[in-house]
Amino acid sequence: MKMNVETNVWHGSYNEDGVFQLRGSGSTELGEVEALSLLEARDQKVSCVVCTDDYKWWSQHGCHPAAGKPVWITQDEMTCHHIFFDDNIHNNTDDSIVSVRVRESSDQSFRAMSGEDILLQQGVHLVRTPTYEPILNPSWFLEQIAKCEVAYAER
Repeated sequence: MKMNVETNVWHGSYNEDGVFQLRGSGSTELGEVEALSLLEARDQKVSCVVCTDDYKWWSQHGCHPAAGKPVWITQDEMTCHHIFFDDNIHNNTDDSIVSVRVRESSDQSFRAMSGEDILLQQGVHLVRTPTYEPILNPSWFLEQIAKCEVAYAER
């Protein structure tokens, strides 16, 4: 797999109004819905995208869940199961590195989930990644995906 730095590296950030966007090379900017489409890459067999986060924004906003790295859930969408792996996922309603953004259907806007609701996404859409575990166990990510798929199907 090859990655083109000009087209596959994006910088995620929030603007002053708290709206998430992706910035690519040059002046390319994508809003939340376009960012989701890019990251899902449904029209491609294999996709590799690098996306930086906005740690400064998150930190400046008290590590609040709504200011974290976004993952998107469309509740009536059953063909795409988003799973976010991160070593900084905590069991804390007021401190989440991941902002779970949810909407009922694709014709609606996304909204940030509460910290309490984000905790319920652990093991389904969120997986805390112990730093060394995936190194010591090459199957670790696949095992976690399988567990998330079971939990997702049970909902």
